[in-house]
Amino acid sequence: VTAIYQIPQEDAVVDLDSGFLSAGDNAVVFSEVVRVHDVDWIRLRFSEVHFGEGAYLRLLGLDDGAETKMSYESIEQWGFTTPYFNGDELLVELIVPAGTKGMSHIKIDSAMVGPSSVKSNGTLGSICGTTDLRKRSNEQEDARLVSSSGGVCSTWLFNRGPTNNRCFGTAGHCTTSSGVYTAEFNVPDSSESGSIRHPGPEDQYPSDPTSLQYRNGGIGNDWAYLGFFANTNGQFASSKQKQYTLDPNHASRNPGVTICGYGSSSVRPLNLVQKIHDMPSLYSFSGNTLRYKVDTTGGNSGSAVSDGDIVFGVHTHGGCTSSNTGSNAGTWAGRPEWQAALNSPQGVCAGK
Repeated sequence: VTAIYQIPQEDAVVDLDSGFLSAGDNAVVFSEVVRVHDVDWIRLRFSEVHFGEGAYLRLLGLDDGAETKMSYESIEQWGFTTPYFNGDELLVELIVPAGTKGMSHIKIDSAMVGPSSVKSNGTLGSICGTTDLRKRSNEQEDARLVSSSGGVCSTWLFNRGPTNNRCFGTAGHCTTSSGVYTAEFNVPDSSESGSIRHPGPEDQYPSDPTSLQYRNGGIGNDWAYLGFFANTNGQFASSKQKQYTLDPNHASRNPGVTICGYGSSSVRPLNLVQKIHDMPSLYSFSGNTLRYKVDTTGGNSGSAVSDGDIVFGVHTHGGCTSSNTGSNAGTWAGRPEWQAALNSPQGVCAGK
């Protein structure tokens, strides 16, 4: 069983149009609060963006004070959307400093939102026994992967050298060639209803579609390698977070097994936030398939299969049961196609 978790997500109509504006006495030439009632989070979509040289956007979430600035380049890298903001109100300001040449204009006609009326009860699928042994954690290499369609998986940052340190691993079935993804670090607890809450924009990173290489071929052939652009402050995740070392040979050294990821939970504040569980050894290693009796649930797909700071595979499939039969499974990092992709990085993974 693959384990993507689908969060409640809807589209909302937004009517925001700044008109075409030039620099004036006040750098803030346009200011408006976007309100979408009864939602837990907002992510705006731009239908038109024109910036004079030096103009930018300022965004302020009125729920928790999360704030960021977005240049045209940043908006473009975000696929003409904003990062996620918690709450149902977002202040949008267009800043055009004095001396800016040309006209500036933004138009926003829709948003992705998380409806607050929907409660999440999580799931205990693929727990190895009757008790979920995962503990709340904040490992700095591991991020939540959120697709623009609302799918949640796990992902992790690793280092392949000075020009190839912006890239992440995850499960192939968590990705598609047309998908748009956000990697989120330092994820806060979910709400009392189990709805996800997002970290500040400084801990959100948009994916580079040209970097993605993946396979979704079932157990033992399910992996993805992709890169993420800088956050809205211009910082890559590698400048802020820790990074794993990828070593497929470690699977043959009788390793311990740790799964750290963003699986669902019946404890609502822990739903889709980072949790960790480990066991002293693998259950089996055969061909390109790793098996282990480490607890996972929906949303854990894409988690690193690690031993300390060494990754030797990626978690992809559930198989454990409450009677402790079966095992969970992942793909070995030494799979030849995965290694070929690593040796031929694309997009931001190649330092572009």
